Amino acid sequence: MRHLLIVLLLLPGGALAAERLILLVENRSANAAAGVDLKPILAAALSRKGYEVVAGPEVDAADIAHPEALAPDAAAMLLDRFKAKRVLAVTVRLFLESRARARGPKASAAVGLTAKAFSADRVTWRNSRGVVEADEPRTRPMAATAVARLLWSFPRAPGATLASASQEWDEMMGIPARTRANPAAVPDYDVLIKRMRGARAGPRFPLRTSRKK
Repeated sequence: MRHLLIVLLLLPGGALAAERLILLVENRSANAAAGVDLKPILAAALSRKGYEVVAGPEVDAADIAHPEALAPDAAAMLLDRFKAKRVLAVTVRLFLESRARARGPKASAAVGLTAKAFSADRVTWRNSRGVVEADEPRTRPMAATAVARLLWSFPRAPGATLASASQEWDEMMGIPARTRANPAAVPDYDVLIKRMRGARAGPRFPLRTSRKK
């Protein structure tokens, strides 16, 4: 009986069955191709977090007008139909390409995203992120960096292996992937959080709140 239970829990490849997640993407930006361009990037990022992503034509056929405003009964129906545990709705708010101006510096590229995750009865997670292209050239696509920052706090699927803090940091900052023979795994995000705090931009001088009379 014990061996039968193990067989039922394992896929043919020998790994635990991944938790299914439905990905809905709505494009509200002026760039008509933004949703199509971002969907595979989002799906790949979620797969790295251990999910089996459901985002094909069968999901598009559900014709959800505004995914982030998904009602609980609609979320429950989707989850039941696709045998999933979560729905993730992402809205593309801004997707601007870099362009030259007649005068002055060029207009920088920018990406703005918002997202909500739903269970069968409630919103379980939400986030928003915007990225503006820096003056220096990027070695990783800006859309991929925006997605990495948007989904950094999104929970990993049960049983998923944590990436190293350095890999997470590289994705968020747009740094090319480093080659390591044996990347060191970390049990949590403590190291990454410390590095992020140290990288925050802000005043470098004492802030005084009192005035001399």
